[in-house]
Amino acid sequence: MFMLPYMRVRLGRFVASATLAWTMLALLPVTAESKCGTGNAPSYDDINAVMFTQNGCRSTIQDANVVTLRNSQFPHGWFVSAFDCSTFWTLFWNNGREDVPTAYSQYNLKGAVGSFDLSATLDDVRALLRMDHFYDLNPSSLTITDTARAVLSVKRCAVITRISAFNMHGSPITQDGATLRLFNDFRALIAGAAKKRVSNGPRDFEQTLLFDP
Repeated sequence: MFMLPYMRVRLGRFVASATLAWTMLALLPVTAESKCGTGNAPSYDDINAVMFTQNGCRSTIQDANVVTLRNSQFPHGWFVSAFDCSTFWTLFWNNGREDVPTAYSQYNLKGAVGSFDLSATLDDVRALLRMDHFYDLNPSSLTITDTARAVLSVKRCAVITRISAFNMHGSPITQDGATLRLFNDFRALIAGAAKKRVSNGPRDFEQTLLFDP
């Protein structure tokens, strides 16, 4: 019966010590994911817009212009049968929101010309970029003209990172495998996504300011 006051003292000290520990823990800096700001490491969660464009294959540039399909030199249109050789653009910036769907515009894929809402979202693209280590890529600097190419533009906060993959058919120059893998994964994502037709004709890219340097 004489231990009770002593136990109360010990209990009081324990509560005081626990309170002090929690207070000190609350004051310690908390490590968080990188956010927009000078000097912060790139975070894939901060990516807010992605643009993927392609203008042909087999060393043939196919101008992404609706007029091309109506040119008198090509009365039946300038169509291709393979998606990997088609001319198109895709804009991911919806972050999974249903009211702002991913836009996909196809110019010359036979039987699939038009504008579409794409089921793939910005979250899907963030995951793809993370999987292929986009910010760790170091593609070679190639000076190539008059050939088809695909261009990937990624906007993180106010920073735009843009890389290109060229058609190297018949050339001894090679591009690094990691960059080509990323572009192939993008094509697979776009080709495999469900598409809801918006119009029978392709449309010009209306969000140019998103990717102005």
